[in-house]
Amino acid sequence: MNQFKLNEDEVKHVKSILAELTEKYDTAEDPEFLNNAVVYAHKLPERLRRFLNDFKLERLSPACVISNNPVDDNQIGQTPSHWKWKSDTERTVDLQMLFVMYASLIGDVFGWSTQQDGFIVHDILPIKGHEKEQLGSGSEELLTWHIEDAFHPYRGDYVALMCLRNPYDAITTAAYIDDLQLSCEDKDILFKPYFTIRPDESHLKKNASDVRTKTELETNAALRASYEHIEKMNTDPDKISVLFGNSEFPYMRLDP
Repeated sequence: MNQFKLNEDEVKHVKSILAELTEKYDTAEDPEFLNNAVVYAHKLPERLRRFLNDFKLERLSPACVISNNPVDDNQIGQTPSHWKWKSDTERTVDLQMLFVMYASLIGDVFGWSTQQDGFIVHDILPIKGHEKEQLGSGSEELLTWHIEDAFHPYRGDYVALMCLRNPYDAITTAAYIDDLQLSCEDKDILFKPYFTIRPDESHLKKNASDVRTKTELETNAALRASYEHIEKMNTDPDKISVLFGNSEFPYMRLDP
């Protein structure tokens, strides 16, 4: 796995960029910030930009890690009780902007209208009542191996995670298809459209927050159509293959 650690001078440089941006924008969801995030990202330290550019172009490793980010545990305060209270994460707006800039050097960031109320930056944290759920907000259930949003043909090419706090040393594990020993017979089956993947629970209407009003859900035609499409994918999913692309170096979509 490719790894990069910001040095002391680079951390100072990053902090100065974030100070400028937080003077200009109140949130990482600001449309103007999102439109220009990749431009701002080119102010980041050159060594970091080269690292992410090499990761994007060379594909020598399916994952990379950037460490020593300027996370101040006192500044970020208590962990919010739910992602829907976006005001609870205002104290991390600088880190959210840094996260978006990192991602913008790899591709174009986007969000789902049906997930976390359409926000670009999602908050992954324990939510009371979700303890046993197969959701990022679960706290007592081991998440099964999965590709993020595997059910959707327009899912992201990359998924990015930024850890702000980990007092219990919870682990994030990744597996690569290159490590799997598949027989020719198994590969042949997995390349055929015999399988179905239903939408992640977080996309279902029942998991929309009560901050997004019932009126909005009923009057926003585009949003209503999105939920209807998700519901159709849930009740009548298309048959798809688990493996796709080059048979020697395939991609995988899986969410049991």
